Amino acid sequence: MTESIDFLVKIGRETKDDVERLNRLLQYLGGRAKLVDFEDKSGCITISYDEYDAKMIRTRRAGKYHVRLQDPVPVSKVKEMIKGTSANDAAKALGMSTPTMYRKLKKAREEEKDYIQ
Repeated sequence: MTESIDFLVKIGRETKDDVERLNRLLQYLGGRAKLVDFEDKSGCITISYDEYDAKMIRTRRAGKYHVRLQDPVPVSKVKEMIKGTSANDAAKALGMSTPTMYRKLKKAREEEKDYIQ
């Protein structure tokens, strides 16, 4: 789940360079910064991050590729796919391994979500 924090700032000549430097730093933490200019020479820097990605960057598996679905898939649809064919076929259709699919289903159940990502 992507979250964000907004900071109101006064925009100067160096502000855009500062945001670029901030982005270079945040890439190591799983985040990103965006500058929104307002007409009155003020602006807003929005720092967004995915808590899961930030957590994974700080672990031993930091360089490992993680499966992220483009669009959330309802848990009910995944269960139907498993019943209709097999867990292995359902996982392949989603583009992930069977253990990954079950981990995502478990995480969705623990977080009381009705979809997996």
